Amino acid sequence: HPVIQDNGTIDVFWRTPSDGFGHAWNDWQGWHATTLSGTLASDPRPVIQPNGTIDVLYRTPSGGLGHNWYQAGGSWFSNTVPGSVSSEPYPVVQPNGTIDVLYRNPSGGLGHSWTQGGSWFSNTVPGSIDSKSWPHAFAQADGTIDALYRTPTGGLGHSWTQGGSWSSNTLVGSVALDAPKATTEAATGVGGSEATLNATVNPEG
Repeated sequence: HPVIQDNGTIDVFWRTPSDGFGHAWNDWQGWHATTLSGTLASDPRPVIQPNGTIDVLYRTPSGGLGHNWYQAGGSWFSNTVPGSVSSEPYPVVQPNGTIDVLYRNPSGGLGHSWTQGGSWFSNTVPGSIDSKSWPHAFAQADGTIDALYRTPTGGLGHSWTQGGSWSSNTLVGSVALDAPKATTEAATGVGGSEATLNATVNPEG
């Protein structure tokens, strides 16, 4: 998964064949590659804060929420932050720099981890997610966060917050089960849930 910094540097993150944490970047000297700290059980998903800090979130083999971050001009750091994760985690960053991470927890609920002022917290917010799905989230300019996912009955679940408590409902829509990941990736180049969501929201891909 790639991100681009304000200075034009491109950073790409992936899970290696041995479940390591791959990182490649392109700057004025060309492309470089290395392996960062961390053992992954999901894809690593990066976000960039307004101050340029890159944060990458992923599921660890023990179901924790792994976190690596980099501050421009510094070094990479890693830790495990609060959260019990049973799916791909999906981070978003708000305009004020707050990072929110949404994921399916072991009981099928909508897990939520977030950071404020350098500390991390976690809770469970309204929403019930199918065992083969995970939430796709986005942050609006006004700070509203929306998460969309397949419910256990095949509906289009929607959870959201406007800076306070969370709410949820089921939108109009019938969401298909994901195709087997290997088959979908071979056909589309992206993971199963991403392929399904792309086909639903953007029929042209």
